[in-house]
Amino acid sequence: MKSLLLIPFLIASLCGQQKKAPPKLLRIIPLGEEPELKQLPVGPDGIIPLQAPPPGSVLPMPLALRTGEVQIPLQLALFNHTKPLAIPAEVKEFDLRKIKPDMPWLTRKAPSVPLSLGVLYRNSRTMSWNNPELLLLRDDATALPAGRIRFINTSNTMVLYRIGTRKQLTTYGVGPGKVSSKLLKPGGDQIWIGYKDTTGKIVDYPLSIKVALEKDERAQFFFYKPQAKEPRKPFLIYKKIEKTPK
Repeated sequence: MKSLLLIPFLIASLCGQQKKAPPKLLRIIPLGEEPELKQLPVGPDGIIPLQAPPPGSVLPMPLALRTGEVQIPLQLALFNHTKPLAIPAEVKEFDLRKIKPDMPWLTRKAPSVPLSLGVLYRNSRTMSWNNPELLLLRDDATALPAGRIRFINTSNTMVLYRIGTRKQLTTYGVGPGKVSSKLLKPGGDQIWIGYKDTTGKIVDYPLSIKVALEKDERAQFFFYKPQAKEPRKPFLIYKKIEKTPK
């Protein structure tokens, strides 16, 4: 009799074990500059053509995200998040692939958290899109809740930031490939971004930035390396305020 009573519990246990885990979601945002193209001489048809972009200077298209046997068409644009891409929980790695010709462009270990952000940028050594880099960050409300600002540094320079008023400033640093976050006060905070020059002096960017968030918003500052060989600043900034995922 006891054995018969255990059967429903065993069946329920087996069904629970067979239930598939939900997929992991990944958004991708590419950072960088468009290449400077020169105008070529006027053609016989009166049209002024543009110089073709040098190899590796633009994002390849078309692309696809491949997980196992599943392939999802992917359209990437600078500073634009992709829609959340579903990666099956059992998948160990994923590919970003060129479709023509069909070949891997970037392969990474699959994320292990419910929602991730993939920050995609040129190879910091070659400054080419032929061998890009990807920084995977946890991106749900637990990792970055409403009211906080996150600083993401993909440049090769130590970024300094200060929050508050000029009279009461604390300087924080976020190194290359690192991430830092802070809570902003209600009503917003003034933020200064800077770096140290060759003499060790802190150099601020020309303008400070006031960041004020709604109760369901969060902010992210992305720092990335300029494409120019002799830039006036060692990194550029992209600012993003968005609703916090639920």
